[in-house]
Amino acid sequence: MDILDIFYNYVVKEASKGSINCFFNYSIFFETYFMESGERISSSKEEKLIPILTIHNKKEFDELLCKYVELCMCFYGTSNFCEEVLNNENYEIDRTSPEKLIILTLWANATYDDFLNPEEYLRKRISFLENSEEISFDTEYSNLLKGRISFKIEKDKLVFETPYKICIKLINSDNLEYIFPEVKFGIYNNQVYFYAIQDISKDNNSYSKKINRLLYKIGEGFNEKEDNFELYEEGNLKDVTSSFVVALNMAISYFHSLGYTNIVVPNMLPIRWNSKITVSERKYNLNKIDEKEYESQKEKIIDIQKNLTEKFIRTFLRLQYHYEGMNVESLPMELDSCLHISLEDTLNSNNELLNETRSLIKESIVSRHI
Repeated sequence: MDILDIFYNYVVKEASKGSINCFFNYSIFFETYFMESGERISSSKEEKLIPILTIHNKKEFDELLCKYVELCMCFYGTSNFCEEVLNNENYEIDRTSPEKLIILTLWANATYDDFLNPEEYLRKRISFLENSEEISFDTEYSNLLKGRISFKIEKDKLVFETPYKICIKLINSDNLEYIFPEVKFGIYNNQVYFYAIQDISKDNNSYSKKINRLLYKIGEGFNEKEDNFELYEEGNLKDVTSSFVVALNMAISYFHSLGYTNIVVPNMLPIRWNSKITVSERKYNLNKIDEKEYESQKEKIIDIQKNLTEKFIRTFLRLQYHYEGMNVESLPMELDSCLHISLEDTLNSNNELLNETRSLIKESIVSRHI
């Protein structure tokens, strides 16, 4: 497949209209600007939040894009693509192919900063593919959670934010399992990037309820009156989910045990944000609902997405609140659109549950490397 033909003649042109076809229609909307030539592929739509893909060095960009797509073809295999994409029946019409799907999902995970420097972004995504591996280990028994922790790094699906994810389970003596939220991450330039924490568990049984009650122990050591972070107008560091904080604590403990000391947390992915609004608009056009009702629904979608983004950042800030040696270097929109956290050599928490789960992960890493 001609990767550059797919990108320039199809993805770029379709993205300027807000929809890329690859058997399904994907709501991906951006303009493209070539700094060397001054050429710009603009959109006729008036959108305030539309990102502009700014290509500084086309030769370098092309080489990196081709390398990225080729790596993804090897990394993901055929299981990530439906039969209609694999058989290439529509290739001559709109270049429907695994390569096109790889390219369009690439931009779905870009921040505004990434769109402004896509060459650096491609180097980062290549590193995400190359600098992790699948691992699995169990910790010693947790006295507070009454079980052992199963910690795994697995490959994730192409449509998600990162190539790898952290999967954590708590398993008791009766082999009952509690599934923690998954943590999506990537490694680049000796920094760990966290893109999402997602709850995948559907269980609401008595064991899950019991563990959720135990996880409320993260409340120990937290004084709401000392919550000095005014990152957002709405909410505070109390407004977090216990299982998310504990899962993140174990994920960061894992990387810290391996020597990583810099954490980067992207604040917003504009393509994913805008797609939520686009879906709402499509429903409005299809169902021909009242305009006032549509505006109300649109505002609800924006509020939900805003709250999810804020809560994601607050989870990191809440964890940082409990730790000496975990320092916020810059909040989103101070240095760039990301939250930056540095880790000192020694981390000490004022919370017993966070300390225990951190120690269990660290001891397992040490024993694996002896």
